[in-house]
Amino acid sequence: MTGIRERKKTRTRHALHQAALRLFAEQGYLATTIAEIAAAADVSPRTFFTYFDTKEALLFEHLEPLFVRLEQRLATRPTGGTALQETRAWLVDDLLAAPIDEDADRLLDQLSEEIPAVAAHGTAVMARIEIILAAALATDLGSSAQDPTPHMVASAAVAALYRSAMTGDHFHPDTRNPEHTIAHFDRALRFIEHGLDGLRRDDDTPR
Repeated sequence: MTGIRERKKTRTRHALHQAALRLFAEQGYLATTIAEIAAAADVSPRTFFTYFDTKEALLFEHLEPLFVRLEQRLATRPTGGTALQETRAWLVDDLLAAPIDEDADRLLDQLSEEIPAVAAHGTAVMARIEIILAAALATDLGSSAQDPTPHMVASAAVAALYRSAMTGDHFHPDTRNPEHTIAHFDRALRFIEHGLDGLRRDDDTPR
């Protein structure tokens, strides 16, 4: 059971995130200061930095629990699968099943296009996922620390996750198509695991 201290931390993170979204909508991202966000959440700027390093990190807060669950899955292997199989299970059970925060996703998309620092943080988030997956793949493959193979496979898998979600309109509640997202990711996994021959054997992927 989650303790009182952890629940308080969760409430504070949520309060900071919600205050920031409101202020960004009202006065713009660049015009909003960390001090203003902290004040709106009724905490000190020092407390803000206990939870977030930057405003950019705060924008990804609503996605953080999903990243944590992926890391836990790869560490514990609850389905007993390979790293790639556990990643697919995470896609189905966690990412696609999670409720959509439409306002937060729309703002994140907009600011990623407009603010280089936000786009850079998004790239860092993807790199973090890639590192976590590469470590799990290295375990599966019995790779040495010098072997680049787990990182190359992880890079391909993370790119497949991103593109599959975009193709399936996962972040747009009115048009999202989980079946398409899963089908496209499965197709990418077949390529990763079996090369072009794996794709030539499959003619059923949605176009």
